Amino acid sequence: MKAKGRNYPTTKESSKVSPAGTPGLTTLKVRSSALEIKAEAIKKFDEAIPYFEKIDQLLGKQGELKRADKSALKDAYDLLVTIYEQKKDKDKAAAWTDKYNNVEKVH
Repeated sequence: MKAKGRNYPTTKESSKVSPAGTPGLTTLKVRSSALEIKAEAIKKFDEAIPYFEKIDQLLGKQGELKRADKSALKDAYDLLVTIYEQKKDKDKAAAWTDKYNNVEKVH
C-alpha cells in the first residue's frame, strides 16, 4: 500500500526491485557487475597510460608550447591523475598533479 500523494514503493514493493531498478537482479549480482565494470575500466586505463606518458615525453620536456600543445599536455596530465586516483596509486597521482599544476609555469 502506498502513502497518499506519494509514489514511493513500500518496503514490500521495493524488495522486489534491485538497487539498479531491474526486477529480479539481486544486490550481489549488481555489485559483481559493478566490480566487473570497474575491472574493465582499469584495464582500459592501463592501455591508455603509455599514450599519455608519450605526450609527456614529447611535450613535457619542451620549453614554450603553443596553446593547443599546452592544452593537450594538461589534458594528458589530468587524465593520468584520474587514472592513478582510480587505481588508488597516491604517489603517482601526486606526481602527475604536480606536473599538471606547473604547466603554466614551465611552458
